[in-house]
Amino acid sequence: MKYIGIDCINSGELFVQEFGTKTEAISVAKKSWNSLSEYDKSIRDNFYVIESINPDEESVNHLDGNMVIAFKINGVET
Repeated sequence: MKYIGIDCINSGELFVQEFGTKTEAISVAKKSWNSLSEYDKSIRDNFYVIESINPDEESVNHLDGNMVIAFKINGVET
């Protein structure tokens, strides 16, 4: 899929959710971020949505792409 939600907890766990449309990806990401407690937000290093440069899920560069919306990057809220 083309739009990918990235949720990275500072323990090293990475969660990825894929979406077919930009609108859906942004909507779900906003709802997810806003539903997190302050503690849950604090333990995340990254929480954002990208537009994948290669929608082929088997490709090594599938998780590369342009930022669509970001809530936290490298431990800093945006």
